[in-house]
Amino acid sequence: MNFSKFRIPGKYSSIDIQSNETQNWINLLNRQIDISLSLFQENY
Repeated sequence: MNFSKFRIPGKYSSIDIQSNETQNWINLLNRQIDISLSLFQENY
């Protein structure tokens, strides 16, 4: 599986976990990974 699309953009290289913007981005990232993993499991 290719996770390169989940690479963190440069502006998050030093992450402030407390900021809402970063937390929302991480939540979105986790949802995308969950979806990808479930699709991967269905297909294989």
